[in-house]
This record gives sequence, structure tokens and C-alpha cells, in this order.
Amino acid sequence: MPALRRVGVLGDVHAEDGLLEAALDHLARYDDLDALLCTGDLVTGPGDAGKCLEMLRAAGALCVRGNHDRWFLEATRREPGVGYDSLPDATPDEQVSAEARVPGVRARHPRLRDGGRAAAALPRHRP
Repeated sequence: MPALRRVGVLGDVHAEDGLLEAALDHLARYDDLDALLCTGDLVTGPGDAGKCLEMLRAAGALCVRGNHDRWFLEATRREPGVGYDSLPDATPDEQVSAEARVPGVRARHPRLRDGGRAAAALPRHRP
């Protein structure tokens, strides 16, 4: 894989779809980015986590799962107000599509010269 020289990095999105849209609009002005990376924590916030996932997918972002993403995906959802669901601004289960939960859902990023694939979902950590 060739060296990535210019990279856009986003993190701690916390379902802030309006702020994410502004950040992506700003990064879109740079046509020489080799990759767009997201450091996770897409859920748990006042906005729409599903919309955030769709925007990152459309932008071809490479994402890693943050601790809030892991808590969301591992939540048993059996007792309202317990565990993950007790967090302020916990993302409702129905806000994240089943497709976005599947590890390995991929989208090509046009700036990755080797034709690499970008995670378009809440990816699993790989050992």
C-alpha cells in the first residue's frame, strides 16, 4: 500500500449529525486527501447516529469501533435504563440499521490508490 500523505481524521462523533456534516463539507474541499479516517464513538449523542453512519459510508471513511460503539452493539437491551441504555443521550436501538451492524460492510474509497476498502459500518476490532 502506498504511503498515505494527506489524511482527514474525524473522531468522537457522538451522533452529532449536523456537526459531522459540517466537518465532512470542510474536508470535501481538499481533493488531495489519500484517506478519510474516523476514530469511532459514532453513537451516544443528541443527534441521529444512523444518519452519521450513512454520511461516513457515503464519504468512504475508514472507521474503527470506539468504546461507545462497542457498548451499543453489546447491549442486551433487556432492561430499559440499565447498562448502555442508562447513559445520557444513549442512541436508540432502532436508529442504527441492521446493515450498519454487520462487520465487513464495505465501500470503496476513491482516494485509496490501491483500491482498498473502507469500513462503512461499526466494524469489529481485529486481533
